[in-house]
Amino acid sequence: RQLADQVAQLGAVYAAQTRRDVTALHIDALSRNFGEALELLSDIAQHPTFPLDEIERQRKALLNEIAEAREHAGALADAALARALYGPANPYGRTALGTEASVAELGEADLRSWWQRWFRPNNAALVVVGDVDPASLRTLVEKQWSGWSATDDSIASAMSAPVATTKARVVIVDKPNAPQTELRVGRIGAARTTSDYPALQVLNEALGGAYTSRINLNLREEKGYTYGAASRFEYGRVPGPFAVRTAVRADTSGPAIKEILHELKHAESTPFAPNELARARGSLEQSLPGLFETNGAISASFGELFAYGLPLDYYRSLPAGFSKVDSAIVEKLARRYLDPSSMVIIAVGDRKRIEADLKPLDLAPTEIWQVSGTLY
Repeated sequence: RQLADQVAQLGAVYAAQTRRDVTALHIDALSRNFGEALELLSDIAQHPTFPLDEIERQRKALLNEIAEAREHAGALADAALARALYGPANPYGRTALGTEASVAELGEADLRSWWQRWFRPNNAALVVVGDVDPASLRTLVEKQWSGWSATDDSIASAMSAPVATTKARVVIVDKPNAPQTELRVGRIGAARTTSDYPALQVLNEALGGAYTSRINLNLREEKGYTYGAASRFEYGRVPGPFAVRTAVRADTSGPAIKEILHELKHAESTPFAPNELARARGSLEQSLPGLFETNGAISASFGELFAYGLPLDYYRSLPAGFSKVDSAIVEKLARRYLDPSSMVIIAVGDRKRIEADLKPLDLAPTEIWQVSGTLY
């Protein structure tokens, strides 16, 4: 409550967010209140408190989110894919929400221990965007942040362990009588620092990243199995997942999987037409200005550079990186990343209908997973 009052007095907006690779604290304030806002952010980062009543409030909120996720087929499919690709021991194999058991066990000592170990300047960057004099900023930072001490624990080294390659498998998460099947077809992809990033983005944009992409035109426009289908590379500190995502009518689960695998094989064996690649390159290039439209967008964009160890001039070189991508490069990467025989298939829906649908496809042996105790 005290924090909320301090933020309100400054006319500021404060938020904290945790994602797979990053925990970020944000504060937005008028330029005239910048010094006080920065001091407040410094106090939050260096001297956090963990009141028991607030812990219980957040625990209840998380448990409610977990309960909602259990009923959401898309969330179940994403969680199952992560677990199938990385296993429960790897952070990438677990959801950011945690499980009922892990959330129930967390206490004040756990939160403080985590902060003391990981929330340190050697794992952090301060990104400031706005009408701020650099010399004045340096003075403020030295005054407000100089007492923040580093540790020997590095998030970069903690996440440097190699990720095993994907082993093909089929997983069904049973939701009896579900009218739809939520599908994920994916494998371990690439790290954010890969030199293939521009080419992989072009490949994905043409394959499943846009409305006019091959996968969406096939499953939505030609077959009518779904309202939409898409693919995406999720790059991380270590190689993140590539996945095709869609929800289809329950009676088209097998045919939809067959068409997805066909499009992956087609991308391997049939070059993308020049107009497909030109459209993909143009779309990606035109999206870049959006990364710098607002102070918040600029802050997030430069925060990503720090999080993934990318150079400060990275965005300046991206347009040229996209423009150099040709069919030969795309074909090479498609063979490397889109081999249908390396894909993990996740189907969330009515088990009996899905199993019957998959029999003609001659896929890997099917595993049946339960939600409770496995995913959430």
